[in-house]
Amino acid sequence: MRYSKNAHPSTAMELSLGAVAGALAQLFTIPVAVITTRQQTQRKEDRKGMFETAREVIDSEDGVFGLWRGLKASLVLVVNPAITYGAYERLKEVIYPGKTNLKPYEAFRKLNSLSFGPIGTPLRVILC
Repeated sequence: MRYSKNAHPSTAMELSLGAVAGALAQLFTIPVAVITTRQQTQRKEDRKGMFETAREVIDSEDGVFGLWRGLKASLVLVVNPAITYGAYERLKEVIYPGKTNLKPYEAFRKLNSLSFGPIGTPLRVILC
């Protein structure tokens, strides 16, 4: 497969790229979320720092994998940004045909209101 500057990825490829990006984001941010959640649920007098809480999670029965607790559920929600990304790219082609670089106000004014609200919100309600 050769790369061409004028070639546009298919919708399936864009959805896949969005899903991979979302999954990678979850993979790197879940440990921080686990530690933060653990800190927030501790009693005020029992609260520890970030590293002490991380050590506590690692020393539990799940070991180091405890830092990624809840990853499976979070990966299900990766579908939402993937669909949003794919819809954004398709709407960009429809609203601004032939234009490859949008100015910030062009991207957010029309595309944000069209793609993120109608697609993202119902999908979030269905999955949660």
